[in-house]
Amino acid sequence: TYRAMLFCIKNGILSSKNATLVVSGGVASNQYIRKGLQTLADVNDFAFLCPPPRLCTDNGVMIAWNGIERLRAGLGILHRTDGIRYEPKAPLGIDISKRVEEDSIKVPKLKKLQW
Repeated sequence: TYRAMLFCIKNGILSSKNATLVVSGGVASNQYIRKGLQTLADVNDFAFLCPPPRLCTDNGVMIAWNGIERLRAGLGILHRTDGIRYEPKAPLGIDISKRVEEDSIKVPKLKKLQW
């Protein structure tokens, strides 16, 4: 996550004025991971948005948010659904993981989280 954030900053993928890290689903109910992601957001001047843990017990919120983002971007939106073969997966945006890897960004060490 940290490397991805640095990549987005370096390559101007996210606006520096409103960069936001959104976390939902089961991972967002883990308080240790949640605190770590909040720290990454703070270090990189990102806003951090996360539903209350009681709403993070499954991926329903994340799947719905993905649908909203895809609708806004006009990605994968079909107006006629006749004859569509459904698959139990939902890609999240465009896969740029190879570009991130090729950029070889060094991730600075952060202090260990304190409880």
